[in-house]
Amino acid sequence: MRYASVVIAAPLDKAFDYEIPLEWRGKIQVGNRLLVPFGPRRLAGYCAGLKEAPDYPKVKPILDLLDPEPLLTPSLLELARRIARETLCAWGEALEAMLPAGVRGGTLPGKRLVARLAIPPSEALARASDLDTRAPQQAKLLRRLAGPAEAVALSQIGPQAAAAAKALVAKEWITTEAVEAAPELLLTETVERKVPLPLTPAQEQALAAILPAIEAPAHAPFLLQGVTGSGKTEIYLQAIAKTLARGRQAIVLVPEIALTPQTVRRFKERFESVAILHSHLTEGQRDSQWRCLRSGEAQVAIGARSAVFAPVPRLGLIVIDEEHEPSFKQQSKPRYHAREAALWRGQIENIPVLMGSATPSLEMYQAARDGAVRRLLLPARIGESPLPHVTLLDLTEEATQQKGFHLLSRPLAHALEKALAARRQAILFLNRRGFATWVHCPRCGESLRCRNCAVTLIYHRAKKLLQCHYCLFAAPLPRECPTCTFPQIKLFGAGTERVLEEVREKFPRAVVERMDSDTTQARGAHREILDRFRDGAIDILVGTQMIAKGLDFPNVAVVGVVCADTALNLPDFRAAERTFQLIVQVAGRAGRGGMDGRVYVQSYRPRHYSVSCAATHDYEKFAQEELSIRKDLRYPPFARFVRILIQGKDEKGVKAQAEALAAWLAPNPKAAAAASPGGAPEPSPLEILGPVPAPLSRLEGKWRWQILVKMAPAAEVGWLSGLPKPKHGIRVDVDVDPLNLL
Repeated sequence: MRYASVVIAAPLDKAFDYEIPLEWRGKIQVGNRLLVPFGPRRLAGYCAGLKEAPDYPKVKPILDLLDPEPLLTPSLLELARRIARETLCAWGEALEAMLPAGVRGGTLPGKRLVARLAIPPSEALARASDLDTRAPQQAKLLRRLAGPAEAVALSQIGPQAAAAAKALVAKEWITTEAVEAAPELLLTETVERKVPLPLTPAQEQALAAILPAIEAPAHAPFLLQGVTGSGKTEIYLQAIAKTLARGRQAIVLVPEIALTPQTVRRFKERFESVAILHSHLTEGQRDSQWRCLRSGEAQVAIGARSAVFAPVPRLGLIVIDEEHEPSFKQQSKPRYHAREAALWRGQIENIPVLMGSATPSLEMYQAARDGAVRRLLLPARIGESPLPHVTLLDLTEEATQQKGFHLLSRPLAHALEKALAARRQAILFLNRRGFATWVHCPRCGESLRCRNCAVTLIYHRAKKLLQCHYCLFAAPLPRECPTCTFPQIKLFGAGTERVLEEVREKFPRAVVERMDSDTTQARGAHREILDRFRDGAIDILVGTQMIAKGLDFPNVAVVGVVCADTALNLPDFRAAERTFQLIVQVAGRAGRGGMDGRVYVQSYRPRHYSVSCAATHDYEKFAQEELSIRKDLRYPPFARFVRILIQGKDEKGVKAQAEALAAWLAPNPKAAAAASPGGAPEPSPLEILGPVPAPLSRLEGKWRWQILVKMAPAAEVGWLSGLPKPKHGIRVDVDVDPLNLL
């Protein structure tokens, strides 16, 4: 083939034709990374196809073949195209998301491309100033190299660094060299290999339903719904073993917070070669794991949402554990949902996709009711162990019976005392970190707020700082009110730090530790805390949703939900669903391994159906109640939402832009056709909700307005790519099927 269609690694949504030089004809393949001229610039791109003739008469030649072998398979290229179409991002942006930063930055397999200055640093800085407007990436690279480091790996700078380096090498201002990079191995303990466990009749029935799709192979989506402790992981393991026996590989997706050493250990106990992909790895570790998968050396890829793009050459099965988890949704471009991407990849590769959860998302539950997904049930725990008994505690009544402010009710405190006396362990869950959630002046009524965001500041006693959890602004706790100078400002609300303090005061002999994003910032801290809890060195573990799921510790006798209402009070239509899911998941940590367990759920609204259904482990009743409300209101899964977020530093400009976009949306003729897919005789109503200020009306110094577009569940969204471009200084983000409306 004489020509290649190239997708530029930039926010562009089409492929461009380039001529293949004679020396590379027959060598360039689909998926190769190439250096091509693009206007006055030289940019990296990906070969998306080969052809005998270009679409246009005049084309430029390819400048360089950046990697000896393709980095992306044809199926991944097709998946990127679908992600671009479904999430309204550019094809190039979707392709860039599929590769580790080191690969995007110019890493050769097993090597690092290192750049050095060929001119004095002072001269490099002067030339960088000249390049700021014409070639900002080249200017960025020159400034980095003019710093204290003698040499810099291009993979540390960004995805455009390789193309910028090529241009600077041509000018003889820098030199580059590919140096050997010793793979950084993952530091994991040696595990003892284990054999498959015997299955219960329900497990055997579920596995039997999956096996034909593995053996064919054929695309088939399954929803494995099982109560906590019912053995979903064992079905994953045995389904993967059947896949490997047929010479194929598997991808396992787990939420980032559940990617614990315990989870990884279970897979390493069964399979010889497991590659791990998640954000807590170093760049070298990610690249090493990626290469193991690409070469076929690793049998199983286990990781967070981006692992759905693992470059396995013989994919045979995708497993998604805790498919309901919101962390599977990417919050920046491309805004894909890993569950949906896995289903699309399953279609492209013609393989089964197995999704599991004790509390399935209502979208998947409804899909199963509609017949689009096959639901498999595990209604009981392994060994017929009973689900833990749940006691609901009304905090309003408790407040009238205890003097002062207490986070632990008397029944919960008594249960903790009994568990400690019996040398059992306990988990206390509160999905808020910090010590106090707001600081208030009783004289003037002012609360201390972030100067950049429309939120109150959280007091962290361990750091002795007030902190914004959005922009990370921090300031010391003032001695007096900044508004009226009153010297006795008060701390209200509670986070995990305050729970920790109260528990230590009540049980001074117990070993009490905290696990949240403040205590797990250091690499390995997450694992260290869980290992100590597993070994019995910690009596009571206090934490956020990090401890709510994916953990199996048989000595846990008591689980306490300190306040079940934190998610329920959010201005989001999914608040009830998330509340139910969190309570059920954290309750499932008690009474495992055949031992008894009790759960205490404290709430100001114990009669709300999400709380009461969670207390009785009644998913079906909750789903029926919530789906009835959503159907009446035409909310997902009975409609499709697209969120358009407008933000900028000029409040009036943001509002004007939001109003202009709403005016464009209202009469748009393409919208009516898209809202009724399949040419239905009566179009489903298209609703434009807004514009209104976003619930968090200001974040990081920017004012925020939003518009919600409500359409039929299967409506096309491509027409929204024609939104008018915003004015200078204003940013417009489009999120299809959003999980976050704040």
